[in-house]
Amino acid sequence: MGKYEYCIRKPYKAPPTNHTNADYDETMPRLAFCEEGDFPVTPLRVVVRHVKSIPPDYYPHTDLHYHDMDQLYVLASEEEGTLAAEFTFEDEVYEVKSPAAILFPKGVPHKYAVKSGHGFVFILLQTGTIDLLPERKGENSRNVAGKLACEQTLEKHDESGPFKIEERRKIMKKYEYCIKKPYDSTADHHEAHHTKKHHDDAMPRWSFCGDGYFPESPVRVVVRQIRTIPPDYDPHIDLHTHDLDELYIFISEEEGGLEAEVQLGDEIYQVKSPVTILLPKGVPHRYAAKKGHGFLFTIVPISCAEHYNKHTFPYKG
Repeated sequence: MGKYEYCIRKPYKAPPTNHTNADYDETMPRLAFCEEGDFPVTPLRVVVRHVKSIPPDYYPHTDLHYHDMDQLYVLASEEEGTLAAEFTFEDEVYEVKSPAAILFPKGVPHKYAVKSGHGFVFILLQTGTIDLLPERKGENSRNVAGKLACEQTLEKHDESGPFKIEERRKIMKKYEYCIKKPYDSTADHHEAHHTKKHHDDAMPRWSFCGDGYFPESPVRVVVRQIRTIPPDYDPHIDLHTHDLDELYIFISEEEGGLEAEVQLGDEIYQVKSPVTILLPKGVPHRYAAKKGHGFLFTIVPISCAEHYNKHTFPYKG
């Protein structure tokens, strides 16, 4: 057994939560990629809903509920815009298409429902969370502050604006800031390890949150989409290390549709999607796509207001 073999885990059927209505194991399986106890160190909980198709008897998975910490959802599909979902924040409802990141702030009642298409719903949150039921004793301080700011904004602009306060309230969206589209960060340069050609069209890189973008997010999520592997492909990265634990998740809409080579220290592993790779703090690592199509999710539990380069170092061993 290799020294780092424990860092590689296949996902498994995720256990039900106290706000789950129904599971659709064949058409919309819910898979645990990283749960507490899966690794000696578990930097994050990552559960993924793989939407293959939407059954005729589909009923939304969750009731309205909230958490004692921030939570992040990510919609992704190999063909842009093919997965659509409805996200509810309190009494506000948003229609969202892939790709997108959706933040549910601590204490805000929420739920979601898949509406059409196929792809993945990533659900990410810190370890140790408690799923709380919506019968709240009092309002979360963030809610109170948000409502107060909204009321002050309405009152400030009411006299000079064309709408009455009640009409303005109908068109103002309190939680619009919680939904972001990713940007194409393929050309972004990371001094410590992104040193080779990126293959912009075949293997674009999407930043959902991090490096100052979507700073409210509790976790950094950057995704390499593998559309095809060019004949002249040269891996993007050299061996490098981090000063914190990190996760790679290889995933494809086709079972086993993406194959890659991952190096941890001086050991090389051949992996096939779906799979989670724990990159322990201080361990030199790199990856190379080998065959197929899909995504590599790089997930880091750091503030999205700070830059990744602060935690990334070239390996000089």
